Amino acid sequence: MRLPSSTEINNLKATQEDAMADVCNIYHITLSSGTYSTQGTETRSMVSGVACGFVFTGGSTVERGQVLLIDYDVLLRIPANITVRLADEIELVEKGVTMASGTFKVTDNPTVNSTVQHVRLKRQVL
Repeated sequence: MRLPSSTEINNLKATQEDAMADVCNIYHITLSSGTYSTQGTETRSMVSGVACGFVFTGGSTVERGQVLLIDYDVLLRIPANITVRLADEIELVEKGVTMASGTFKVTDNPTVNSTVQHVRLKRQVL
């Protein structure tokens, strides 16, 4: 098996970007523990306006006539160069041309390939 050329990778990137018509914000959350007399603190940093693709799963999927429950609500597609950690929160800002909102927690480590990564998310109920 040969490695893809830079032209092929650029074509894959363009195809992936076309499939990412949504916009989201990624909140990197860092927790620090306190001492005996102080509370721990939570620090948030935001990466805003990330092109992404939200695919809502509905909590279950039908496969060969059987209903299989799954543990995530969204399969998120984002560029491979964006860092996503298990403690992060993802906020949906736009779904296509429709304004939307919702906050989601990462449920599993991302699956990364050469141009894109897939992240499983669970909706947060506030």
